[in-house]
Amino acid sequence: MPHTRTKCRWAATVVGVSALLLATACGGREAADSATPAPEATAAEPTSSEPVDAPPSRAVIVEPDTTVIAVADGQAHPLEDTSATPGQKVLWSRDGSLMTVNTGEDFWEWTGPESDGALIHECGTSCQGVYLADDPDQLYSFHDNEIQHLPADTSATTEPVTIADPEAHGGRVWGGVDGKILVGDEGPETRADAVDLWLIDPATGTTAATGDLPTGLGLWTQRTALSADGTQLAVEYEGDSPDGCPVSDSIATVDTTALTATETPALPAASHGGGVATWDLFFNGGNLYAVFAELYDGCAEVAPMGLWRLNNESWTQVSEGDFYSVRPLEALDGMGSASALVVDADFTCRVVDLPDGALRTDLGECEPEVWSTPTWNEIDLSGIEGL
Repeated sequence: MPHTRTKCRWAATVVGVSALLLATACGGREAADSATPAPEATAAEPTSSEPVDAPPSRAVIVEPDTTVIAVADGQAHPLEDTSATPGQKVLWSRDGSLMTVNTGEDFWEWTGPESDGALIHECGTSCQGVYLADDPDQLYSFHDNEIQHLPADTSATTEPVTIADPEAHGGRVWGGVDGKILVGDEGPETRADAVDLWLIDPATGTTAATGDLPTGLGLWTQRTALSADGTQLAVEYEGDSPDGCPVSDSIATVDTTALTATETPALPAASHGGGVATWDLFFNGGNLYAVFAELYDGCAEVAPMGLWRLNNESWTQVSEGDFYSVRPLEALDGMGSASALVVDADFTCRVVDLPDGALRTDLGECEPEVWSTPTWNEIDLSGIEGL
């Protein structure tokens, strides 16, 4: 099907906040043993090093009416005529200046505040887009068994290339790594296959590397996160708790240079006999962070667990704040400046400056899921608190 570019206009399925939080499981096995001892709840200190001169962070939130809002320089940039869809994935070029949103029904691109809005690529159900460089000409689509180069000059669009490995057909694009497309298998039916990660050369369709995620049949890969330099991938697996709540089974990290995967230490222990859900997952200066919560009493009760950082042998609590998502933002005011995007328990979004937490921008009501460019520098998030 030919690719066309128009302003985004389509009616997406509207899913409420409670559905996004609680109705995401698609079958699975029991959650990890809740009797696992909890790591000490002492604040983790960021790794100290000379700051890296990084581009200003960008992010994406969604308003309750499903309008997509880009956040650049800490300010809201509504993308007119766009609608979010459940399960969408936002991907960035390496410097964060270029963005695609894969909705499951075509995809659209945004090249920044100076662009003429968001542009849709109508290339069929499950078609996905990814930038492989900080260059508008390096946009590629991934659709079923084909990859196609989509340069900014549409008259130069090339013919599709067939993906050589049939096992990668229909996979989910999780990012761009060293000029190649990183593709994963979301499962759950095929989760026990020996290969469920691929690095694919977009020019030839051939596979540069394959990998095996360390988990069993019956689990979905839910959240994924890529580090700023593209060398690390994190994958969350979701299943069912004994009382049927959609909870996290485990999280794995992947060295993307060779696609070797390692399961992380056990998740923090639940304290009410329920299961632990991952509400947010991201890299902060090359270190993995997550926001956890416990679901219990048949999903009727929720106990926020705050923000945690993965250390070598355990998860360490950074903040006890009552929030759904937290994302570090760097260089909004030049090198060394630090901010954060916070989604509070009342479903409002705000940007705060760190370390004092002063309000920078009130973004208003929002859905709980957010996306952001991973930071090159580790931002100290220990002072983040919920409203």
